[in-house]
Amino acid sequence: MRRPPQSNSTESMMRRRVPVVVVLAFLASLLTTVASPAPPSATAVDPVCTVSAKLVNSCRPWLGAESGGYGVTGFRASMLEHEARIGRKLDIVHEYLAQGEVLTSDVVSLATRPDTIALVNWRAANRWIDGDGRNATFNAQFDRMAESIKALGSTKIMLNLFHEPENDISPGGHPGCSQLDFNGTSGTVTSYVAMWHNIRARFDALGATNVVWVMNYMGWEGWNCVVEALWPGNDYVDWVMWDPYPRNATWSYHVSAFYNFLTANNDAQHDFMSKPWGLAEFGNVGDGQAGAYAMYDEARRNLQNNVYPRLKAYVVWDQDTSSSTDIRVGYTRTGVADPVEQQHYNAFANDPLLMGTGVPEPPDQTPPTVTMSTPQQGATVAGTVGVTGAAADNVGVASASLLVDGVVRASTTPNADGAVSLQWNSGTVSNGTHVLRLQATDAGGNVGLSNQVSVTVSNAGDSTGPTAPTQLSGSRSGFTVRLTWTASTDNIGVQDYTIYRGGVAIGTATLPAYTDATPPTGRASSYTVRARDAAGNISAASNSVSVTVPADTVAPTAPSGLRATAGTRQITLAWNASTDNARVANYYLFRGNSKYRLLGQVTSFADTGLTTGQRYTYKVYAIDGAGNWSGSSGNVSATAD
Repeated sequence: MRRPPQSNSTESMMRRRVPVVVVLAFLASLLTTVASPAPPSATAVDPVCTVSAKLVNSCRPWLGAESGGYGVTGFRASMLEHEARIGRKLDIVHEYLAQGEVLTSDVVSLATRPDTIALVNWRAANRWIDGDGRNATFNAQFDRMAESIKALGSTKIMLNLFHEPENDISPGGHPGCSQLDFNGTSGTVTSYVAMWHNIRARFDALGATNVVWVMNYMGWEGWNCVVEALWPGNDYVDWVMWDPYPRNATWSYHVSAFYNFLTANNDAQHDFMSKPWGLAEFGNVGDGQAGAYAMYDEARRNLQNNVYPRLKAYVVWDQDTSSSTDIRVGYTRTGVADPVEQQHYNAFANDPLLMGTGVPEPPDQTPPTVTMSTPQQGATVAGTVGVTGAAADNVGVASASLLVDGVVRASTTPNADGAVSLQWNSGTVSNGTHVLRLQATDAGGNVGLSNQVSVTVSNAGDSTGPTAPTQLSGSRSGFTVRLTWTASTDNIGVQDYTIYRGGVAIGTATLPAYTDATPPTGRASSYTVRARDAAGNISAASNSVSVTVPADTVAPTAPSGLRATAGTRQITLAWNASTDNARVANYYLFRGNSKYRLLGQVTSFADTGLTTGQRYTYKVYAIDGAGNWSGSSGNVSATAD
């Protein structure tokens, strides 16, 4: 869940559980509530449902939850506690994993539980450019995640890469949305898509094909102008999900706004309607409990009246974290127990239209077999290259694609006898060694891969460089510099642009725009841009533009609300974000009076490996991009359990 640009949209929250003590009497009242759920008012669905290869139930939507803050620790325990309150098993259990993590034992335990699907939102790379394939460290981490999922065998999971990316786009990250003030730090929409393609290619290459890929948008209408640009591609997405959080408007308003947007903006390049849709998170963030009751009641009425037939999953956010108000279903926003809200949610969760037993395995789980005939291993190719092979399947092959270094470069439909033939323009990649592979997909969504073939691309004929970028202009926005220019042209195609500050390369862009988020302050900087084509030809430099960024002498505000929660050999710290006239670049955590950890832009930290029974004291400072330090947060102490 994210911070909204306006008050009607989603609130920001952390995705890690923060245990709290729960009043035992309240738990007892909740269990009493579960024992007598509201009587059903709709006709039950056919109890025998089938599940497709993409994990779509043939006769009902899934019910899921992300839950925490009810007095238990750990993902599995939290899910089981949620199930105890509603008196039924969840179809989907929703977990969040961070950069560097792989599937945890708790996720594996629930994913392999019968009739349970793990939905994992994985923040694969905090900076999307780190995930585009050029960083060996991140590639190795992606491979570890792929192996941990592959180890599940025939068990499938739903996986999203960096959910709600709209709010994390860096300044200048999408020129098509000039009316938005992007203030994220993760990168451009192009980098996001490149990260997705790289990770998908690595998963496929390692045989981690037991993944159902989920594109999880925020779904707030203010960000709709970036939805299409963030789309990884029709062949890369299996489900579309979003996260409605009503505040001043009704639940139906928030669900309908994005539901209708997807319908109206469906096209050949953004085939949203060929995918099942779902709500990856939903909850009420309004001040009054009446709104929370109404939300669950409204969701249940809409379900019974089939208002949103494309919704195949309803996953509630049932969590209380340090960076948000209390959005647990059994509490008010200020943390006061409210069993009545739990009753309204239980009535929704136990509606017969969300029930149904006997869910057999998908009838087709066999991927196609694929072979590549030409070109052959070690061949040298140039220009237009004919690629041939064959694909066979127990049901039928729907499509075949050519992967070059893991990226889809051409697609076709196999002949009736399974023969695959397509053309590839080798001029779209640089000269040198490249890995080719055919990929085939059947009607059930199962993916098969051919053998890998390494070829050498030698397009000696392309010695023509791109034209120089023109009309480079620069403007200052606060303490960042925004650059735009007129696109270059090339006889084959421009691959990217390199941006120079003072003659030193500081970044690349695939679109004719770039934001320098960390320019020197207190002086002028000179910028130029050069274009590059796939053959590596570099253009002449653009015109030079000079932009002056004033000195930043204003320190951030001190972090407030520092708090410590003791756990087993650890202490979890959280604080309220500082503000700054430019941006807060880092938080520095002190343990005692000594510098302990430089933490980046987070507002929480778990200090682990501590000594049981020892008392620890902490304080936090904020640092901005110019190196100005805030005052201290003040001390907080806790004793490790």
